[in-house]
Amino acid sequence: MVINHYLVLLVSIAGTTSTEQPPLKDKSMWSDQEKRVQKIDRLARSLLIQGLLNDIYSLINNNKTGKAYAWF
Repeated sequence: MVINHYLVLLVSIAGTTSTEQPPLKDKSMWSDQEKRVQKIDRLARSLLIQGLLNDIYSLINNNKTGKAYAWF
């Protein structure tokens, strides 16, 4: 299920221009499945960040462009 979620997310991001943001759904309207996926994504992202070397983390953390945060 999580893999399908990422595929849909990548397709919707790929269809937008660099200045256009994809529409966001209000959290109060999320289904139980979407809430579970978000929680799992947040935990996985946290684990990935904890595994980064300090110099790599600081490069990512200090970069303010939208492209740098595309993988978050």
